[in-house]
Amino acid sequence: MRRECYRCGRCCHFIAVPVNVPKFHDDFENWVIYRGGYLEEYQGKEWLVLPLRCDMLDGDKCSIYEDHVRRPLLCRMYPLPGVWVPHGCAWDKRP
Repeated sequence: MRRECYRCGRCCHFIAVPVNVPKFHDDFENWVIYRGGYLEEYQGKEWLVLPLRCDMLDGDKCSIYEDHVRRPLLCRMYPLPGVWVPHGCAWDKRP
């Protein structure tokens, strides 16, 4: 079921990738925190979430949201199944 986007811009401030946390979890977590990120379990996976603000933001709003030619494919298809979504996003299924 596709929901209406809140156009909150939360998805435009982070990059998240699934990771297998290494044996040296504490060292890895310190590296993540040092870079302003965090580890989060979401949909049964561990995710590395790092701050990375999109260049197309004007304040907290996408400056090219309506321009389907310039807006990246990933943004047009967001959220893809199994992808991390930020807290408060329209597609956030956390309780």
